[in-house]
Amino acid sequence: MEPGTEAAAALAPKRTMDPGLSWRIVSDGALSGAANMARDDALAQALRPGTGIVRFYRWSPATLSLGRNEPLTARYRDFLRLNPGIGVVRRPTGGRAVIHDRELTYAAVLPARACGGPREAYRRVTRGLVEGLRLLGVEAEA
Repeated sequence: MEPGTEAAAALAPKRTMDPGLSWRIVSDGALSGAANMARDDALAQALRPGTGIVRFYRWSPATLSLGRNEPLTARYRDFLRLNPGIGVVRRPTGGRAVIHDRELTYAAVLPARACGGPREAYRRVTRGLVEGLRLLGVEAEA
């Protein structure tokens, strides 16, 4: 092995996804909750076989996002009443309510079976993001 190639090999991205995937990175500015969810939906609809998309974005105004099946309970209505100016939107995914404010959010869109199913895809996308942040000098862990 040539000098320095071990270090280069250690830093080389590891193939954690379907090696045939071609990735597109999208970086949007701050959008409203409705615009962010519409953008995620449009990217999902535009997905082509053999591709994956990772989108980074922010929220403006601050927004309460509800999971696909989560009801807008009295607790959330009270929160919104006490915090005027906070938007509310329903995500196309599951999970509990999240308040988005001054954060960087990501969405990953990839073929359903690109890495064995949703849980494994989430784990692998997270690992890839952590590895990318580390390459930029950011201390990161999953």
